Amino acid sequence: MFDRKLVVAHHRPVRKPLLLLTAIALMVLVAFFAYVYGTATLSIKYGAVRSERDKLAEQNRLGEADNAALRERVTLLERAGLIDRKAYQDVDKHLLALQMERFALKEEVAFYQSIVSSTRQTGFHIQSFDVKRDREQAGYHYQLVLTHDLKNDKVISVAVAVSVSGEQHGRSRELLSHELASGSDRGIVFRFKHFQRVDGRFSLPEGFSPHSVTVYVTGADEEELVAERTFSWPQPA
Repeated sequence: MFDRKLVVAHHRPVRKPLLLLTAIALMVLVAFFAYVYGTATLSIKYGAVRSERDKLAEQNRLGEADNAALRERVTLLERAGLIDRKAYQDVDKHLLALQMERFALKEEVAFYQSIVSSTRQTGFHIQSFDVKRDREQAGYHYQLVLTHDLKNDKVISVAVAVSVSGEQHGRSRELLSHELASGSDRGIVFRFKHFQRVDGRFSLPEGFSPHSVTVYVTGADEEELVAERTFSWPQPA
């Protein structure tokens, strides 16, 4: 007879579901801890990022404030520079005006010194005659200075006439006062005591080349010649 062994198998129907549930629970637990860990890590990282963002925002605000302060300073410096340049320009203009005034005063002093020197002589003198081109009015401006004896306080009355000698169309010609400007042949009549500065204007005809100017001074009443002097026409500068 054959020998038979009896195998006893334990029947545990709950074991597999329990193992499955345990595995599922472990998986859920691991997932939960992973979620909690991830959330905590993200929260920490977000807090760090937000802190860095706030720090950068504060630095940006301070930088903008510094830039605004620098722009304001630059504006102030530019204004100060403009003010300084304007002040320098004003000073230069003032110095130039003072120099011109000083030059004019020196000329005036020289003029009066020449007057005093000339009036030490007795009698009547044609001191100087200056003529310049007046481009604005297309003519000539002249200045004549007459002197009389300082020791003589008598007021005299004279007439001044001017003639210009030159060439026109290849021929010599002398232009008298009435040809130079409107007025009488006797020219300008006035009264003075020791010296007189006379200003006037005249024009020359087309094609006339002046060589000299002659000044005639006559008595206003008696019409006798008091003085006569010829000046060379100034050469252009």
